[in-house]
Amino acid sequence: MVLADTDESVWVEFLDQQGEPVDSRQQRVELTVEGPAGKIQPIREKSLEVRVNLDVEALGYTAAVEGRQAYEPEVVKDLLNGRLEVGGQELAVTKSTPVTLGVAVWKLVKRSVPVKVYDEGSGAALTGVQVKPKTVEAYVKEGESAEARVTLTAAEQTRAANEPLGVSDIELPYGRGGVAVEISLPQGDSPYPQADIRVPRWGVLLPASMLGRYDVVIENDALLKESIKVRGTTQAVAAYREGLYHLVLEVRETDEVGASINRPLHYYLPAPADNYGEIEVLNPVAGTIPFHLVPVGEGGKGEAGALRPGAD
Repeated sequence: MVLADTDESVWVEFLDQQGEPVDSRQQRVELTVEGPAGKIQPIREKSLEVRVNLDVEALGYTAAVEGRQAYEPEVVKDLLNGRLEVGGQELAVTKSTPVTLGVAVWKLVKRSVPVKVYDEGSGAALTGVQVKPKTVEAYVKEGESAEARVTLTAAEQTRAANEPLGVSDIELPYGRGGVAVEISLPQGDSPYPQADIRVPRWGVLLPASMLGRYDVVIENDALLKESIKVRGTTQAVAAYREGLYHLVLEVRETDEVGASINRPLHYYLPAPADNYGEIEVLNPVAGTIPFHLVPVGEGGKGEAGALRPGAD
């Protein structure tokens, strides 16, 4: 059984055997059904799972009552009316396990709630935050102390420290809202420490068709020697520091041999799929790297793709 979406002023929740709210919007119920063999056999063979929406109207809920209303409806009789539609076929339901479900329906009230900002990685509340507006309108339970939450990644926190960050994906006490707020953080306010890659290692990415045929000549390597400042999880920073390359210059098949080419560098950061956590470059190279291609053995410096001198 899945709780159906309701009016934003109404909140529905399942209850456990002690009458306490369950942290789930759905409850698993096993049903026994009857019907013609032709209808039952496909269900028996596939062990079908059917999503059934639980609507507050089926509970006899009335909006005239303030606060909380609790119910313990019988699944077969009260919620399904003894019938279930599966694949366009209507079947008779004779039994359910459990027999009843605990459900509470709250009529919410609209209040101003404070906006609090949290770090996505640690879940900790961020300090020194400026939020405009400081409060937003939201539906809450009567008498409840509630808040609207904004969760920021490390990259978002860095942007918010440099300029106000607009956020519209706000987690309200009961749902998400399209209310927009503007968040500013003090400089350096981040859950992750800063680290320096003092002498970056860099490499060249050549297409397979060009390997062994051309060398890359860097015309001005000053930008390649600048230290890289990063911020991220301990695991992500360590993986980046220990990686084969920190910077990669991409060469393309369409690049003309001998012509001066300017191209930005790529930071060879750990991929999200590696599960090291977040990492960001704090001082990305603003300019491009000038280089040109020469045939192998005609004055090129080093083999394409080789590890350049320099270690952190």
